[in-house]
Formats: sequence, structure tokens, C-alpha cells
Amino acid sequence: MSMGGVSKVLIDLLKRLDTEIYDIDLLVLHKRGELLADVPSHIHIIDSTPFFEACDVSLMKARGKTLFSKLRLLFYMKSGLIFDRIVKERKKIIKKDYDTEIAFKEGMKAAKPAILEPYS
Repeated sequence: MSMGGVSKVLIDLLKRLDTEIYDIDLLVLHKRGELLADVPSHIHIIDSTPFFEACDVSLMKARGKTLFSKLRLLFYMKSGLIFDRIVKERKKIIKKDYDTEIAFKEGMKAAKPAILEPYS
């Protein structure tokens, strides 16, 4: 998780969710970055698959296997095949059935949209 407004808002939301009510898993594309230390300790962090490792690599700086991975990722994104690939990659790492999922930024889309209901 790198520095940015969306990531900061996510961290704030995670800190405010009631741990007596919610058991929370956080799926990240990369288990690194300056904001990872700010994720509350009760949150289980799940790292993505190697398919997405090239996301943060500049195309101009990529070499060898990393360059191939970056070009493959760009092909999937530009061709529209990325959505099916995300579903395939999710199946490799997500072993639970969740009541609610929220896709907070880019990357792994939510399999189930979040339904936010007021407390009764």
C-alpha cells in the first residue's frame, strides 16, 4: 500500500470498523509500501499472486522476465481480458466465502458488491 488519498481513506475506514462485529481480511496487490504499517493489527492481510507484480514497474525500467510480465499485464488490460484474469487470480488466493466485499481501488474487483445498511 503506497501513499495516496485512497489508501489513507481505506486505512481510516479499517480503523473505525468495529472488531466485535467484523472479521476483516484485506487483499492487496503488493504486501509492501509505507502505509502497510498503518493497517490495524486485527486486519488479516492477504497478498495477491505473482501475476500482478509488474503493476508498479515502469515499462521503461523493466528488463527480462519483468518486462515480459509488464507487457503481458498491459495486454490483458488493453484487451479487456483483465476482468476474467482477475477472477482466475482471486480463486488462487481467496479460500473463504465473504458476506460482503468492497473493491476500494484498482486491482482485485469485488466478487460481491457491498450492501451497506443502517444499524437497526
